[in-house]
Amino acid sequence: MKQDKIKTLTWAGLMCAIVVVTTMFAAIPIPGVQGAYANAGDAAVYASAHLLGWPWGVAAAAIGSMLADLLLGSALYAPATFVIKGVMALLAVKLAGKVKAMIPRFLICGGAMVLGYFLYECLIYGASTAVISIPANLMQAVAGALLGAIITKGIIALLIRVLNGRTPQEILATDLYFIDAIGLKENLSPTRSNGLLAMLNQMRLYALAFEKESEMKR
Repeated sequence: MKQDKIKTLTWAGLMCAIVVVTTMFAAIPIPGVQGAYANAGDAAVYASAHLLGWPWGVAAAAIGSMLADLLLGSALYAPATFVIKGVMALLAVKLAGKVKAMIPRFLICGGAMVLGYFLYECLIYGASTAVISIPANLMQAVAGALLGAIITKGIIALLIRVLNGRTPQEILATDLYFIDAIGLKENLSPTRSNGLLAMLNQMRLYALAFEKESEMKR
């Protein structure tokens, strides 16, 4: 139990660092709004939410985003970022079972981000200045949704990479040890872990169906 908790904390720390790096790597200042910037960190926020779920994935997303603000000299935004990015990650977790398509799901989360920063900037700068950030935040929301979907689909690509081109018999006999070896299944959120297992089972069911069909044709 203690070892599992240490692993979870390690993954949470790693995701927090990834959020910081991806946010800072492509930070673009928004002209006319002091301390505001657009970035590519939302994709890492979604990845953290889907890999670790609640509470660790949400915490890593919120803390990592806040740290990026502090390191980039946007301390004024740090408290708001902690709350807004945390809400985005939490929405990504909660909507996973309700909105199946990833891009629309992430766009909803991005919409919460746009609204959150608009309200915060209205509070500190006034509405006339807050409006300036909306186009950049909308572009960030769309880019984050697209990148987040790509990262999440990378999990699917792992399975396809291993099983692609194999016969039904080989698929049924394949031991996908890499899933446990890299700690993927145990460190995914319950929703993602169940989704991964369901995907694997579906692939094996198709393989079994093809094998039975081949036997009937012989």
